[in-house]
Amino acid sequence: MSSNLLPVSPMATETVRDSTVPNHDETELTEFQRIRNDLFLKYETLSADPLPHVKRLAEFMGYGFTDEEEKNGVVEKVVNLCSFETMKNLEANKGDKEREDHPSPYTNSTYFGKGKTGDWVNYLTPEMAARMDGIMEEKFKGTGLLENGE
Repeated sequence: MSSNLLPVSPMATETVRDSTVPNHDETELTEFQRIRNDLFLKYETLSADPLPHVKRLAEFMGYGFTDEEEKNGVVEKVVNLCSFETMKNLEANKGDKEREDHPSPYTNSTYFGKGKTGDWVNYLTPEMAARMDGIMEEKFKGTGLLENGE
């Protein structure tokens, strides 16, 4: 599937202008992004180089890292604590554990796949993927959020 977008909608009032992320400045934001004040991250981009994007996300949410925190490796620690492997291996997410406060037909471990880019091909048929791509095209056309830049 060509577009794996993660929308983030904090209570922030300004759009992030982050010079630490390559090719990111206010002029590149689409009208859609300016109006909605949303931050869209592609899983593939985030997983390939998480540090600048975690910093960007923190600032967007109004909780940017201080110079001292960056110097002391706090950003790296956050990335490590929030990594797919760390989250998947938490005791609460292993095996057949269930949430006692929220009954569900699924165990917590059900919500974790392999966390690898492109692994969807092992779960979706070509027809399902084409349908998802069609929905993404329909919903996001003209926003600048699709891989083809539209």
